[in-house]
Amino acid sequence: MDRRVGGEPRYHLGAPPGSVNMRIPDDLKDCVVFIGVASYNGIGVEKFDYHATGFFVAVPLEGVTDNWAIYLVTAKHVARKLDGVDFAIRLNRKDGGSLLITSTPDVKWSYHPTNEFADVAALQVWTADDWDVKHLYPKMFIDDERVKKLGIGGGDDVAIIGLFSAMHGQARNYPIVRMGTVAMMPDEPIYVKIVEGEIEGNSLAFLIEARSTGGLSGSPVFVFKDTSIYLLGLMHGHWDLKVGSIVDTLEIDAVNQQAERVNMGIANVVPAQFIRETLEQPDLVKSRAEALRLIQSELAPTPD
Repeated sequence: MDRRVGGEPRYHLGAPPGSVNMRIPDDLKDCVVFIGVASYNGIGVEKFDYHATGFFVAVPLEGVTDNWAIYLVTAKHVARKLDGVDFAIRLNRKDGGSLLITSTPDVKWSYHPTNEFADVAALQVWTADDWDVKHLYPKMFIDDERVKKLGIGGGDDVAIIGLFSAMHGQARNYPIVRMGTVAMMPDEPIYVKIVEGEIEGNSLAFLIEARSTGGLSGSPVFVFKDTSIYLLGLMHGHWDLKVGSIVDTLEIDAVNQQAERVNMGIANVVPAQFIRETLEQPDLVKSRAEALRLIQSELAPTPD
């Protein structure tokens, strides 16, 4: 039995005793997709430019069994960069290979309802049976209460799972796993940058000792506590130090980094609580309620 993912029990038949705690569960790597822009020729996809990482979160529809609203979650600065662009997500197929899912012109991202500096974006999606993807669930999200109850803090192990732009995989997605530790969990906000010159301000964040790189924007960040794994948040950026300077600056994890900079090895994580609040905003709750009413009407008995 494996209780690592949010403390929930999972059973593995035929696994060697003790093996479940040796590495990151495959389910966590399988929730990750790559986000980019595809260019097409007369035959098909000519090129796919990789930009960032996203992951799927399943929010239950209350009152029905095994029915979920599925959301693609990434960083707000990624979504804003894709405004007006026909972007695509690249995901793995169950029968091998990968698949590009292209956006439609009417795509509308949802952002945090009250904090414009929370670097979170969510988009409802409809998954297919042939997609080789898993979902995260809100029950494994870290919040203030869980931080205090579990004693999460500096020194706890973390893992980032996402796009390594230098090796993303030709036939299939191959997410990279980068390990680190919690460096600081301040109670006061820090300066963040969503769109330079437009959306810059202060917001709560967690700092981790991990070398984030271009392409990891929007990646899920997990924290290990005892024998369980929880979602700490998502990747925003990291601090750079200009070569020959003592002045550090916070940079978002875009694939194209500026030259003459040294990654300080401290990354900025958007708290999972902001993801939860984004998914629980009134518009999305209303949308899920409408979906629930539709399902219930379909399940209702037909009068004789």
